[in-house]
Amino acid sequence: MKREIFQAFVLKFEAELAAMMESAKAAHEAATHEEYKAEDSHDTRGIEASYLAGAQAARAAELRNVILEYKALAAEGERHCATAAVGALVKVQPLLSEEDPKPRGTAISAVVAVRGGGTQVELDGITYSVFTPNSPIGEGILGAIPGEELVIESKGGNRAYRVVSVL
Repeated sequence: MKREIFQAFVLKFEAELAAMMESAKAAHEAATHEEYKAEDSHDTRGIEASYLAGAQAARAAELRNVILEYKALAAEGERHCATAAVGALVKVQPLLSEEDPKPRGTAISAVVAVRGGGTQVELDGITYSVFTPNSPIGEGILGAIPGEELVIESKGGNRAYRVVSVL
């Protein structure tokens, strides 16, 4: 199952890369088009288009690295993780706490990866998110085991979770 989940993320990132490449191509063409040639010293359309093209090229390079990472994680297949670590599939259940008395919904299924935080895919009716060590929940979950309760500090206040499973 983990292989299929990571492969679904690969497909999502590849689609994003394809769209980014089209957008970068259009920005590059605009930056070099005769119409964008500066008419006076205050005309910055060409410069702005070239900055956009450069930023899009950088994002495309970043996406290529993300795709390589997720392909490597997919290739690891069903490697079992005893604790939450990069490459793990985790499920956490939001809990009520004194600081956070409002119910937060159903369990969250996620993969732990270095890049791609916040990205989501749906597979077989389940939505999977990406937790990265750079996020509060990703940092807090590293090393966690099933049954462990975590309190994650975030800008919106502390949130409590129970680790349901780690695969």
